[in-house]
Amino acid sequence: MNIKNMRKGVALSIAAIMTMGSLGTVFAHDYNRTYSSSSQTSSDAVIYNYLNADFFKEYFKVDYSKDSAKLKALQLEVKKLLVKKGVSLDSKRSVKRYLLNNKGEVYAIIKALNASSSTSSTTTASKPTTTTTTTTTKPTTSTSTTASTTTTKPSTTTTASTTTTTTKPSTTTTSSTTTSSASISGTSLINDAFDGLSNWNKETSTSYGVTIVKDPLNSSNNVARFELRDTDSKVYSGLRSEIASKWKAEPAGSEIWYNWKFMVDPAHSNSSDWEILGQWHPQPVDGNWGNADEYVNGRPTISIQYHDGYMYVVVHNLKVGVTEIRSEKVAVKKGQWVDLKTHIKWSQGNDGYIEVLANDKPMAFVTEYNANWDAKKLPGDYRLNIPTLLNSAGDYLKLGSYRNTSSQTGKSIIYYDDLKITRVK
Repeated sequence: MNIKNMRKGVALSIAAIMTMGSLGTVFAHDYNRTYSSSSQTSSDAVIYNYLNADFFKEYFKVDYSKDSAKLKALQLEVKKLLVKKGVSLDSKRSVKRYLLNNKGEVYAIIKALNASSSTSSTTTASKPTTTTTTTTTKPTTSTSTTASTTTTKPSTTTTASTTTTTTKPSTTTTSSTTTSSASISGTSLINDAFDGLSNWNKETSTSYGVTIVKDPLNSSNNVARFELRDTDSKVYSGLRSEIASKWKAEPAGSEIWYNWKFMVDPAHSNSSDWEILGQWHPQPVDGNWGNADEYVNGRPTISIQYHDGYMYVVVHNLKVGVTEIRSEKVAVKKGQWVDLKTHIKWSQGNDGYIEVLANDKPMAFVTEYNANWDAKKLPGDYRLNIPTLLNSAGDYLKLGSYRNTSSQTGKSIIYYDDLKITRVK
């Protein structure tokens, strides 16, 4: 081989090596690009396929299955949260574990999204209308005459109402008037944001039973937290973690609105037959509980109860002892605040009444209970006419968890906030 051919062969070999190197670089770039694309697709699959509407409905009790825009916004914000916290987006297990261990952060995102969507809604004013209605009914066990005149202008409503009711003793009826609670005007008696417990006496056997903590959905807000476990010792012969009001009971003849929020924690697992979340309880006239009769020491006059995902109201007819009247059931979603308003006229006579609204929807009272507790609703609207006071001492208010000791199973965790008590008259 001559020198010229040798040089040519070397040049060809060098060119071949350079070509292979270039191809290797191209292949490497293609591999990296393909791998990167695959990784991105895997991450998006976890976020947009695994964290779908069913996931949030099951674990966070929100249903965005019919609101794709809000679901996508939630997925995007959750993805940002996971990236910020360094959670691997390729691992379903890691994503699920972090979200379920840090539910408060997800609830905060959900709350912000709901608030954002509510502020973007529009309001349309209706044309002025004038309506005059007069209704007179013949007396059966009660006589009710209602005259109502309503004039409505855009953004202005004026209502005048007069009601007269006469009932026979020991007869339970309902009035045909339900007071709107959109704006309650009157004298403010209590306004408790639960930054402390100075208005209350604790009734708990543990250090964790009654505490002030941060709102699980808003870290800038304080709330009262109640926890009750199967192993807790009894207080006053009952399994309870409650607070009892220190203020003086409202007198007979007073008409009061009680408004507060409560939330059942997602970790709440109690399955006892009944659990009382709020109650108005009689007390002895002379203040001596040792001499109190069976009715004072017995069941509360009115109680808000919870069982198996539903809340309901139980009223005891004080004229005949422990006979119960219950309301229909209202579904309660764990991890969401429920706004509760209770309107009571305190009286030992049949002019007393009760009406209850959950999230501004009135709850009907029923006389018989089937599987859905919706059989034979009492006639009329949602106000139950019944004696509400056992004696002149009045009832005191209790909040927290008090439950059946013979069938309790699991842990109770309840939050309360924004108690407002207003005297209408």
